[in-house]
Amino acid sequence: MQENHYSESKSDKKDSIDLREIFEIYFRQWKWLVLGLFISLTLAFIYLKYATYRYEVYASVLINDEETGGGSYSELSVFQDLGLLGVPKTTLDTEMGVLKSRTLMESVVEELGINFTYYVTENLRKKEIYKTEVPFKINVLLNDSIVNSMDASFKVRMTSDSNFELLGADDTMISKGGFGERVAFGMGDLILTPKEFGVINQDQEITVLIRRVADVAIDYSVRLKIVPDNIKSKLLVISLQDAVPLKAEDILNSLVNFYNNNANQYKSQIAKSADEFIKNRIDDISEELASYDQGVETYKVDNKLSNMESETGITLSSSATIENQIVELNSQLKLINYIASFMESNSNNLVPANLGMVDEITSSNAANYNKLLLERNRLATGANEQNPVIINLNDQIDRLRESIRQSLNNNRSSLEISLGQLRRQEGKLSSKIYDAPK
Repeated sequence: MQENHYSESKSDKKDSIDLREIFEIYFRQWKWLVLGLFISLTLAFIYLKYATYRYEVYASVLINDEETGGGSYSELSVFQDLGLLGVPKTTLDTEMGVLKSRTLMESVVEELGINFTYYVTENLRKKEIYKTEVPFKINVLLNDSIVNSMDASFKVRMTSDSNFELLGADDTMISKGGFGERVAFGMGDLILTPKEFGVINQDQEITVLIRRVADVAIDYSVRLKIVPDNIKSKLLVISLQDAVPLKAEDILNSLVNFYNNNANQYKSQIAKSADEFIKNRIDDISEELASYDQGVETYKVDNKLSNMESETGITLSSSATIENQIVELNSQLKLINYIASFMESNSNNLVPANLGMVDEITSSNAANYNKLLLERNRLATGANEQNPVIINLNDQIDRLRESIRQSLNNNRSSLEISLGQLRRQEGKLSSKIYDAPK
């Protein structure tokens, strides 16, 4: 027993010596340990200071079950039972695919204008700014189809409260001008207007990145996460991460709104398809009844008993076609005269747009004119008419107004020529109908 006690004591003493030796080894290197800790903390601080944080925003969508719902689908179930019309059943997987579709996201991107992104440099890193943080608004004087397929990048450097410079990615000068003034930037012309007077910071530099709408839509669709709330739930939870939480919130809200609108339109189309089916069946029956009269007509043609009637029918059909064309041209001519008259008597009002104008250039100019006029009126509430921005905007508005007036005059002349030709053709056909044997 004494030997065992002695051996255990000796073993404990040996262990305590080993721990002390290990401690002394590390203690002798304490300078390196402190240096390593300092470097680690410094790197962590730098990362946390300059890293771009991403915030996650959530939204929920309740999926309606058409099998148990009422309304149009309940009415269409009669046709489905008869095997005449198939009504698809909504599943969560299908709706998740719709919500992540590129076309739906493209509508969101176009509505919010997030194919234009703005950055400022703060603490040696780029920071995205959004909405009210952007001190100006960019109006690109190009068709939306061109703007939506554009890839460009430039910098806007404010040199004063009313002037700025456009710089390339390598800081080369592109052009300079004033707010409200038309400025060329390589791919077209644009007009910058301040959102509010007094918010422009002199020498502030903002990088503007313009991307294709399709590319932006794909980017956000990939980042979009959609999962069911639980196994039995018809509730979908949508989440999106972005460096700007307000931007992510706007995207989700707009996405849900477009989804609901498309769903309502789809239900209306399903209901209309039932009406079209019934009408088509009635038309088929009418054709079958009419086929009995076709035999008599064929007999007349084979025996050359209907040449006069056939020629007269063709002439009447051509006359009706020309008459429809004349009515359409007259409608276009009246529309042009109405817009021209409206512009003459309402110099400070918006130009009527989207009224069925065939000329795309006139429609595009009218849309740009209305945008600038609204922007001028908004800024005019906080500035007088002598403000340089207001003066520049008024100049651009006058130019667009004159361009619209000239386009209307050209279109009027073209329509009058076409109308005269159709009326001469109509006169010839009328004479032919009048001279036909009765």
